[in-house]
Amino acid sequence: MNDKKFAVKAGIGAALLGVLCCVGPLIPILLGLSTASALFGLHRYWPVFIAFGLVILAGATWVAVRKHNRCCTVPDRKQNIRIALTVFGTGIGFYLLLQFAAIPILSRFASSMIQPAQAVPVESDRLKTLKLDIDGMTCSTCAVGIEQALLTVPGVREAHVDWKNGAGKVLFNPNQTSTAAILKAPVHEQYTLKLKPEPALDLKGQR
Repeated sequence: MNDKKFAVKAGIGAALLGVLCCVGPLIPILLGLSTASALFGLHRYWPVFIAFGLVILAGATWVAVRKHNRCCTVPDRKQNIRIALTVFGTGIGFYLLLQFAAIPILSRFASSMIQPAQAVPVESDRLKTLKLDIDGMTCSTCAVGIEQALLTVPGVREAHVDWKNGAGKVLFNPNQTSTAAILKAPVHEQYTLKLKPEPALDLKGQR
């Protein structure tokens, strides 16, 4: 029983380490402590976090198996396999739960918290919308980081980014900023902002 508890704890710990680069930047925002823009750069090290998580799973498996075999004259291979499956199954399962269920929910809350107050009606009449294509995103936390960078551009009133479709929409005051300035927003180097191409006109249909 103790071996199983240890295996589960190790799996959960490895999963938390694997998602640290995604959930870490969101925590200060959700707590209202700071914008934590620098932390969004952690995502470039995502493979490193995953690698360390796998090392923890392997190490925990080795420790649990060795501890279990100390009390046995002959190693129980079936039990050793069960221990390994428990460690890796818990780690991978908890990682998937965090990455595809918990983090998207946290990201939505964080996104709503960084958006500024709604523009007054007089200003709303002057606002324009800019649609973007964005490369380099791999999770919902990336979208929050890009929204935050876009909102630092003077004149930008709202920024909404969809990481799954690689798209963004910016509401801005053209008297205070420009398309060029928005495209130069201080996003981290792994992301690329481009204007979304306008739909091609169907010239044949106009004849």
